[in-house]
Amino acid sequence: MNSTEKKDCDSLPTGWRKTSLGELTYQFSKKITPNLNSEYKFIGMDCIEKDTLKPSFLHEFKDFKSSGNFFQEGDVLYGRLRPYLNKVYQAEFNGVASGEFIVMNSTENIVNKFLMYILHSNQFVHWSNALASGDKPRVKYNQISNYPIQLPPRNEQKRIVSKIEKLFSNLDNSDKYLLHLEKQLKRYRQSVLKSAFEGNLPYEYIKTNLSKVVTQISIKRMPIDCPEAHFIGMDCIEKDALKPHFTYKFKDFKSAGNEFSKNNLLYGRLRPYLNKVYLAEYDGVASGEFIILKMNEDILGEYIKYLLHSQEFVNWSNAQATGDKPRVKFSQIIK
Repeated sequence: MNSTEKKDCDSLPTGWRKTSLGELTYQFSKKITPNLNSEYKFIGMDCIEKDTLKPSFLHEFKDFKSSGNFFQEGDVLYGRLRPYLNKVYQAEFNGVASGEFIVMNSTENIVNKFLMYILHSNQFVHWSNALASGDKPRVKYNQISNYPIQLPPRNEQKRIVSKIEKLFSNLDNSDKYLLHLEKQLKRYRQSVLKSAFEGNLPYEYIKTNLSKVVTQISIKRMPIDCPEAHFIGMDCIEKDALKPHFTYKFKDFKSAGNEFSKNNLLYGRLRPYLNKVYLAEYDGVASGEFIILKMNEDILGEYIKYLLHSQEFVNWSNAQATGDKPRVKFSQIIK
């Protein structure tokens, strides 16, 4: 051991040691195919929201056609697609996950929950995100396995996990109150929308359908055409939100996208229940999972935005969706 290594080791608390993710875990790769008798729950990337540690909902694996990654209770699932989304989950049951999750088993040297919190830390998120590559940036297990870890003894790991969970519990109590307020606001907002769109129409209203008030815009652009343009992917808009919480630069992609202009309406056609609608505040490019709508001259964009965002429309649109990854087409929603 040279002097630098000795100094590094001396700086660690007693009993701690330096190691790496790859020395403490291994990737569990077992593909299984769905069938009508399958009772497994399925976790897709859409099931876990950004920066959270468990699914907000689950799919039935029997409803899918493609194979998935089998996992067992206690395994740690790490979302490898767009690592900045920070989707990590320690499984509480046996099930199946999307191929966008790396399923990790741990050795006896590390407590699973301690591993989960390491992967959830900002330090790891930034480190992993820097390794991601591709149109839809992903990482592989053999990349993240090099992540350096300062590992305490198992008992200390358990103590740290207990402390983290106590602090998180205090935060959760605050979050629950805020969530209660948020749900009340959502219910109130949907009530307002329901009144606006399902009330007794005054005599000056005209009944029509969507096809008479909007047209679909289909202009494909490549990144070379407008490299500095804002690019909006489905992950840029959270469930039930009305605007992106971040955007990409189009130059970071390779595939074509759908051009949109300010005041065009973007409607998320993939899994309509996610309720992703945005009235554009600037020109840009969007994923092909968005339908781009242009309002007729006498139609207020804000009105159509709230119409498509209403629970009645969400339920109606969702019933039209088909496929493994349920989508709707413009020709379906304009009816």
